[in-house]
Amino acid sequence: MKPIDELKLRDIMSRKVLCVSPECRLVNAAQRMGEAWVSSLVVGNGTNFIGILTERDIVRLLRIRGNRQIMVGELMSSPVLTAPDDLDFRSAFALFRLHRVRHLVVVDGQSLAIGLVSASDFRTHLALDVFRNIGCVNGDADRSVSTLASEESLDSALELMMDRQSDDLVRDKLQQEKTRLESQLHLVLEASGLGVWEYDHTNDLTTWSPGLCTMTGYPPGQAPASFEEWIAMIHPVDRPVVLAKASAAMVDHGPLYEAEYRLRKQDGGWLWIAARGRVVRRDMQGNPLCTVGTMQDISARKHTELLLQAQHDLATVLAGEPSREVLLKAILDSALSLPELDGGGVYWLQEDGSYALLFHRGLSDEFISATKHLPKDSLQAGIIREGRMRCSCCEPLTQCVDLELVKQAKLVVEGIRSLVVQPILVDGTAVACLNLASLHVARICGETLSSLLTLTRQFNQALQRQFAQQEASHQRENLQGLFEALNDYLFVLDENGLILSCNAAVTDHLGYGSSLLGKPVWTVHPESVQEEAKKITAEMMAGLRKHCPLPIKKANGQIIYADTRVVKGYWYGKPAIFGISRDVTEQVVQQKALLCSETLLRTILDSTAEGILVVGTCAKVLVTNKGFLNLWRIPEELINEGSDDRFLAYVLDTLSNPKEFICEVQNLYQSDEQRWDTLHLNDGRVIERFTQPIQLDGQRARLWSFIDITERKRMETDLRMSQERLSYALGGANDGIWDWSLETNEVYLSPRWKSMLGYGENELENGYYTWKRLIHPEDRGFFLRYLSDCLQEKTQRFEVEFRMRHKEGHWVDILARAKLACDAEGNPVKPMRLVGTHIDITERKRMENELRESEARFHAIYEQSLLGIAVVSIDEWRFISANPAYCQMLGYTEEELRHKTVADVTHPDDVLTEQEFGGLPQEPPHDFQIDKRHIAKNGEVVWTTVAGAVMFDDAGKPQYRVGMLENITHRRQIEQALTELNDSLEQRVREESAKNREKDHLLIQQSRFAAMGEMIGNIAHQWRQPLNTLGLILANIEDAHNYHELTGEYLAKQVYAGRQLIQKMSTTIDDFRNFFRPHKEVEKFSVTNAIKDAISLVSASFSNNNIDIAFEPCLDVFIMGFSNEFSQVLINLFANAKDAILQNQVAKGKVRVKLNCDGQNVVITIADNGGGIPESIMDKVFEPYFSTKELGTGIGLYMSKMIIENSMDGHISACNQGNGAEFAIRIRVIEPDRV
Repeated sequence: MKPIDELKLRDIMSRKVLCVSPECRLVNAAQRMGEAWVSSLVVGNGTNFIGILTERDIVRLLRIRGNRQIMVGELMSSPVLTAPDDLDFRSAFALFRLHRVRHLVVVDGQSLAIGLVSASDFRTHLALDVFRNIGCVNGDADRSVSTLASEESLDSALELMMDRQSDDLVRDKLQQEKTRLESQLHLVLEASGLGVWEYDHTNDLTTWSPGLCTMTGYPPGQAPASFEEWIAMIHPVDRPVVLAKASAAMVDHGPLYEAEYRLRKQDGGWLWIAARGRVVRRDMQGNPLCTVGTMQDISARKHTELLLQAQHDLATVLAGEPSREVLLKAILDSALSLPELDGGGVYWLQEDGSYALLFHRGLSDEFISATKHLPKDSLQAGIIREGRMRCSCCEPLTQCVDLELVKQAKLVVEGIRSLVVQPILVDGTAVACLNLASLHVARICGETLSSLLTLTRQFNQALQRQFAQQEASHQRENLQGLFEALNDYLFVLDENGLILSCNAAVTDHLGYGSSLLGKPVWTVHPESVQEEAKKITAEMMAGLRKHCPLPIKKANGQIIYADTRVVKGYWYGKPAIFGISRDVTEQVVQQKALLCSETLLRTILDSTAEGILVVGTCAKVLVTNKGFLNLWRIPEELINEGSDDRFLAYVLDTLSNPKEFICEVQNLYQSDEQRWDTLHLNDGRVIERFTQPIQLDGQRARLWSFIDITERKRMETDLRMSQERLSYALGGANDGIWDWSLETNEVYLSPRWKSMLGYGENELENGYYTWKRLIHPEDRGFFLRYLSDCLQEKTQRFEVEFRMRHKEGHWVDILARAKLACDAEGNPVKPMRLVGTHIDITERKRMENELRESEARFHAIYEQSLLGIAVVSIDEWRFISANPAYCQMLGYTEEELRHKTVADVTHPDDVLTEQEFGGLPQEPPHDFQIDKRHIAKNGEVVWTTVAGAVMFDDAGKPQYRVGMLENITHRRQIEQALTELNDSLEQRVREESAKNREKDHLLIQQSRFAAMGEMIGNIAHQWRQPLNTLGLILANIEDAHNYHELTGEYLAKQVYAGRQLIQKMSTTIDDFRNFFRPHKEVEKFSVTNAIKDAISLVSASFSNNNIDIAFEPCLDVFIMGFSNEFSQVLINLFANAKDAILQNQVAKGKVRVKLNCDGQNVVITIADNGGGIPESIMDKVFEPYFSTKELGTGIGLYMSKMIIENSMDGHISACNQGNGAEFAIRIRVIEPDRV
């Protein structure tokens, strides 16, 4: 078992805590105690304790024969003292004795009860500690000491002493025993927590026991040596009292020295001690020579007393129901009353989440100004929101969880050495926070922090209580507001039915004012029902009734129908009944009207031709009307019989398909579906049926409605056929329909009407406003005037053309037509509805405009044309008209030509030709064009080209001929000259063709020479390394000969290596020779091998220029073409890529060759990172002699394009990709093969 000084409340508490409410019956509480085997119950909930009930309370009640049915709250002991579970044993016991209670409720950090400690628990552990100390003393006692009775003689004593050998031996033994007992005494004192001190008055020398040094933290050699040093260690406030008590104890026969004071420890902190002492040796004059005493650490007790005093002071403040300002000041004062705390402040949570300093103590104005507001996102606000204590000291202890807080610059400047941040929580939210500081202590002791935690729980409860009181106050205000705002009449009655209170609705609306208070409630009812009201009131008081249907009377005598409900409750702590009367006068009137409506509805049901049937879920017929009986032709005897089964069976027999009907009905009764459908009866009639689920008298049922639609179906069929004919006709006409009801102003616009304007069916709202706003502003006025004339019967037909705005913004020409209805004699009737069509005449209008424009253009052309135009008759070819150009061409006036025929102005040799080409055709069209000669008025021959045509009317009958003449006399002369030139033209073409072939040959040769130059450079790169190696071999042979190391074997080895290099160089020559060998025939070759061969030819040059060239084949394909020319194309592209990389000084040049298939084509892409091709010249790279290089020929890419596209029927293209150019070659595949 732990010693007392190591015990906490959690070690000795009973963990079985039961809570009961103060309204619980004592009998029930005692039963719970017996069932749970506990001796006490806590009264309250888990965090709010108002009392405690013990077995002693119950026994005391039974002894006086009290009422066992009383509430627990009337018998419980209060108040309840709570303590944290980490409070030490001695502090808890001091708290226990100070308040003279018999139980402590132990709570955790959340103020929840977790255990109980009783007086017997304290006594048990105190007794065990005493027995343990006694056992230590008895164990150390010497049981070998001889004893002698008082009546024994001196001889016996001497004999006993002789048996013990000698008196010296006895003296030594006694001295040893004294030393041992003193040692044991020190052990007992140390075990009991006491430190021993001794003061030698003669030598002014103080001596402290090791336990006392340990208690105060001083090493044994650094304890105070003189009385003055000792006194200097006492707190200045306590020093005068200690000196006075010490002086009183020094007097001969003076009192025992006893004092409680604070003593400075070695670390600078203060230790509360209880000191006792007595003068143990005096001189002959009675002056003290030596004083011995003890010191005991009572810091825990003092902390507890301070804590209790702070709790008491705070409780005193709380008893007065303080304001929040007073409460927070009291909380701060209570916290600062704890030792080691010099100053601090209270922060309060603001609406924006920040914290504002409300009150402070003991700190400078400059520091307060810098810390009076903590923003929401600040470190300090975040620490507060965590909701737990944070301690930070200059000399940290284990309880210091944040070592950096106290090191902040503004705290250091203020001289703060220790800091405690203690949030105060309400419902888990840190609504306030205590920031407490110490200016003189480098570390805050655990007792102070424990006391602060205990106080904080009380702070939390105090704020929680205040918040709850405020909430209760608000609720009372809300309740009072609701009480006054109710429109219903509210009465509060006592147990005798007398009115205690009423709301404004009673005093004002009923007009009674306060005259009803104290009167029986039945006085508000009419005299005729007051006796019944008394009886109902008595039943309500007895709890037998909660409703009163009687009317009430206003002060002016007006009767109001009311529905009154009552509930029991309390009014100012006394039982009461609350009655709420609602004015139902309107509802009563409505009920009477409803009764009339039901009668009227039944009459209507029976008078309507529609058959109504309501059937319940069990095939129970609930409602029928006469229309149903007549519709189904049910016999009168079956009606009078009243059998639902036979009734429904008869109905089924009249149906053409009863089984399907029954199946559908069963499914409908299992769902909430509404349905419209038709039934066919055996007699050929067609019945329209509607059904929906309903609730009738609290049971589920279905309403069935039946209408004989046989005639309507016939008319619908005729109407549908008529509508189909109309629809076909309108569809063929492609017209839009509009329907305007002049009575309701509703307008229907058909989908075609809207689509003419580019709108979907749901994009335009049907309405007159929609129609009006889409009309062109210039057309809207005459449209509305024309429509008004039609509606005023000034005209029977409405037909107008106007423009409407299309969805896309342009205008559509519309022809609107409508006609007012007429009676049988053809006289117009009062307009009630206007139905018409819209026809899109935009195309017609366009054609009309084009026709007008065409006529205008023709007239302009006719008058201003340089060509001669003439119109002649069909039969005689006589001139009808001729334009100025025609007249000028032949020298006649138009009037002169009207008297002539075409033959009169035609060369005699060409008359027959024109008549043959321009004869009367059998059917249109008929056009002709001839060259002929005309005879001008002055006799000159005019060569013309005549283009003629015959014009026909709509019936296909020829009307006239139109001819156009162009004077070609000058052209005839030129043609004759050209004929002479054409004889020598063929020879010139042959000469130019030969020159072009020579140019192409030169281009090809230049391209090959350029490639050959490139290849020579590649050969040089390929040969450079073998030549270097060959040179080294020759040098090695020379050195071996000079140093006489040349052997036959060595020479043969070096010669073999040289021949291998020469063979490799020869192979390189063969490879390059094969590249330049021309292939005259198309051959099949591997694209992969061709690419690899081309790369091998340039690899050395690329490597020498630090350019990486890589080939990524994913398949191998075969194509038809010239392999060497294909390789020349690849080498050209490789060379261009290398030049671009070198020209742009790219550090790590890269060329990537990829091979892929795209359907039936192979695609070879060659990409580099040389900077790409400028977009401005991208379209010119394949043109001949175009080059961006300083010494470029401009034929490489041109010849590459010629080879790929002309010789191999492929395609080559260029583009920029990433940070370089990419060329793509596309050629048809012969045989693809995956690599």
